[in-house]
Amino acid sequence: MLRLLQNIPLGYYALSGFVNFTTALTISLIVFLAKKKTKANKIFATFSFSVAYWSLLYFVWLMTKSKGWAEFYLRSCMIGVLFMPSLFIHFVVSFLNLKINKKFILTNYILSILFMFTVYTPLYARDIGRHLVFPYWLHPGPIFHLALIHFGGVVLYSFYLMWQSIKKEKGIFKNQILYVFIGTAIGYISGVTNFFCWYRTQIPPFLNIFVSVYVIMVAVAVLKYHLMDIKLARQYLAMNIFYGAITSAIFIALAFFLRQWFLGISAIIFLAILLGPYFHRQMVKFLEPAFLGETYRTWQKLKGFWEEPRVVYTSGQLAEVLGEIPVVMDLESFSFFLFNRDRNVFVPEAYYGLDGVFSADPEQAKALNTLYPEDPLVMYLEKEKRIIMRDELVTQSKDDHQAVLLKMDELKAYISAPLFAADRLTGILNLGRKKNQEVFHEEDLKLIKEVVKMAEEHLGHIAFFESSLLFSGSVAHDIRKPFRRGIIYDYLEKIRQGLQNPQGPKEYALSALADLGDCLKNLHVMSEKMVSGFEDLEAFLRRGFKAERIDYVEKINRETKSFKVMAEEKGINFEIIFTQKNFFLYADPLSVERILNELLTNAIKYTQEGKITVKVSQANPQEILTEVSDTGCGIAKADQEEIWELFKRGENGQKKEGAGIGLAMVRQLVEANRGKIWLNSERGKGTSFYFTLPAAKKRGERYG
Repeated sequence: MLRLLQNIPLGYYALSGFVNFTTALTISLIVFLAKKKTKANKIFATFSFSVAYWSLLYFVWLMTKSKGWAEFYLRSCMIGVLFMPSLFIHFVVSFLNLKINKKFILTNYILSILFMFTVYTPLYARDIGRHLVFPYWLHPGPIFHLALIHFGGVVLYSFYLMWQSIKKEKGIFKNQILYVFIGTAIGYISGVTNFFCWYRTQIPPFLNIFVSVYVIMVAVAVLKYHLMDIKLARQYLAMNIFYGAITSAIFIALAFFLRQWFLGISAIIFLAILLGPYFHRQMVKFLEPAFLGETYRTWQKLKGFWEEPRVVYTSGQLAEVLGEIPVVMDLESFSFFLFNRDRNVFVPEAYYGLDGVFSADPEQAKALNTLYPEDPLVMYLEKEKRIIMRDELVTQSKDDHQAVLLKMDELKAYISAPLFAADRLTGILNLGRKKNQEVFHEEDLKLIKEVVKMAEEHLGHIAFFESSLLFSGSVAHDIRKPFRRGIIYDYLEKIRQGLQNPQGPKEYALSALADLGDCLKNLHVMSEKMVSGFEDLEAFLRRGFKAERIDYVEKINRETKSFKVMAEEKGINFEIIFTQKNFFLYADPLSVERILNELLTNAIKYTQEGKITVKVSQANPQEILTEVSDTGCGIAKADQEEIWELFKRGENGQKKEGAGIGLAMVRQLVEANRGKIWLNSERGKGTSFYFTLPAAKKRGERYG
């Protein structure tokens, strides 16, 4: 075996140097550019650069034919090695947030600098000559032995520090340290094989190429907080080995059956192209439950939260749905807060495992265990607009995180997720640790994000239903208003006085009677509009929102037919523009119909000449933008904010029939379907309404 290793060609070692160089340099740049402000990242980027520097000169040294230049490059590449232990211990101390005397770190750097000054002298190395397959390799000098002791001692101490942290830490941070620890072991064992040649042993540096694995694993731990834990990594490794074994067996069987390797390769390539995607899906479907076990079953249960169609009308129903999460994921604790507008606080709608923290009585908990908008956790979630994890905040160790961590600890929250509706923080979802103390896997976090999206969608619906109730109260108020002792009473009093006064002009009474008739007529028209609006609201409230895939091109072509006819009757051009052949929405069909109907009705009503245009384009991969524009009378600047409110109409709108309900409903419908709406208008030049709605995903993809 040793003789086989000794016969590995020189080109392999040169290649290993080049691979290590490109990998280390790339990782160095990625880590530095990804998080420039993090101290640990800057140190690790510098450490990776020292590995890249060593690897590049290692490659050049092995490629040169000149003895003099070979000695220069070999000595030069060792400068990178001399700084590796100092940079690594500095990174480990920073990464683990350890309180170690700065003089210790400084002493290591001073030693590295002193050793560097001897690199080109016989004190460090001497007598270059051939060893194994290497044409030129130096003998160690007295300083080399000291540098090697420093190298080994610092590396072993780094291992010790990491091992102590692994034993006391939990969750994702522990997972990160494990990645660094394992990566360090692989990298140093691989790199140390180079030292054997310095002492003229017969063991070549055959593992040198695996130094890049070390750099990559440490970089993953630095850059990525939501890592796959080691247990799950082993399960995936076993699954992929089994997968590879089956694939290889099929390839060997085909090659053996055809008696020719060329035909076997051709056949496997053809079958891979033809059946590859189907084969892969079936294999994963079969292997994941077998190899991942309980983890896989938990993931499947979580997927049911958004794959199962649900209609949620109240915050209580949403709390009931989300309350299933701690049971499915087997969590130690859980809480769900929802914003209460009347009290201006976040109240706990559901909680679990918080005995001694929350009141046992749900009503008392809602009164006492609240979160205020100025609470550090609330403010941080509102600013970051993303899921946060406790270990992530601990690792970053910023001063403003301490108050957030205290609140998360108080709520026994390991993960906190903000829930937004119409760009406002409306709810907070807190998840505790798993009872089995396993970390949250990357797949766990993906599924939690899907659950958050589902919850945000329902919060949009709830907001719409609540605003509908407010709307109902406003309508009732406005309908009753004319019948109160006021407008109509005044008209009747004028008529009575006119008729009782024999000298008074009868025209006075007749005029008051005519005014009363106009008032009742207007009241009748407004009541009809309001009743129509109530009927539409009742239909939505009874039906609920059911988002589905919609062929938007077909939907617009069908919905605009009657409006084209109306436009032609008024002598107005009607144009539909699609910027691409197909558009597919993921929204509630009845909502989309109502939105288009209201906007086009207004466009026809307020346009006397010119044209009306409906334009559809892809705003981004997640959203479709629709523009409904006209060349009508336009909306004054002062009215552009108010028209979205109930019963608020622009100056021109007051001259037309209507109750000021349509645009208020349109806005609610767009936002309930997770979209946005805005306008651009100028008096006398027309109006353009813009709204976005979610684009449907490709067939087979899941919806959030």
